[in-house]
Amino acid sequence: MSLGIVVLTEEGVVMATESLGTLLTTKHQAIESECSECGHEGKPNLSCAKCNKVFGPVPTFSHQSPVSHTYYCQKLFKINPYVGVITVGNVKLGKIKVQHHLYQFILWLEQQKKSDDYCEEMVNHWQAYCTAEQIIKNHTGKTELIFAGIKLKGTILPYAVNVIMENGEFHVETAKEFGISVAGAHDIIDKIFGGDGIKQFPVKEFPLQDAVEFAEFLIQTQIGVDKYICRISQVGGDIDIAVIHPTYGFKWIKQKKLQQILES
Repeated sequence: MSLGIVVLTEEGVVMATESLGTLLTTKHQAIESECSECGHEGKPNLSCAKCNKVFGPVPTFSHQSPVSHTYYCQKLFKINPYVGVITVGNVKLGKIKVQHHLYQFILWLEQQKKSDDYCEEMVNHWQAYCTAEQIIKNHTGKTELIFAGIKLKGTILPYAVNVIMENGEFHVETAKEFGISVAGAHDIIDKIFGGDGIKQFPVKEFPLQDAVEFAEFLIQTQIGVDKYICRISQVGGDIDIAVIHPTYGFKWIKQKKLQQILES
């Protein structure tokens, strides 16, 4: 499932994610069918061993189950000095991983001469890219992205907007200028803060350092509790954190070592 947190303050934007990825396998289960004539059980599409009545078509029944996991998924990406993006949910858009599409998206922005655009324009660019690459109509499952960074319309403001891509549909949620945007598994931290959950917690006047520590605390709390309850872990692994400052732009605070090498 994953967890992404964006904290929008007057001093800037904090983006944070964890790195757990669950590797799934698809299992197909044989289904028995009962003969309507004599009650004998057999396989669908075969005839009854007792009375030779032909059973009906094979029902489709398959399910996915976890076989392994990794703590090194990359879910937080720099788009440009003003914009970052977090991705959670289904790791593939169509047959290709989300991260590869995001790298291609960055190149596409350069080709379209839009690579320096501010955050409020990125969702339209992403939708245009997805349409051009025919991603949306071929996408199954659910993938959620948070585009966050600096908005420039009259004045510089922090900005974040969630985009949900699910079963061929593209949905854009209401954008935020201050507060917390969250995607993925946040049930534990919602219970801690009560009411309408973590999204309603006031952070507008947080110093940027407090916002960084708060974002990390939220993810560590979800990871810590998730580890000890009786279910498959939905969050875990390394925590990546970046800030986007109105003057200094996108800066990594914590980042996986391999990603540092690739981006250096």
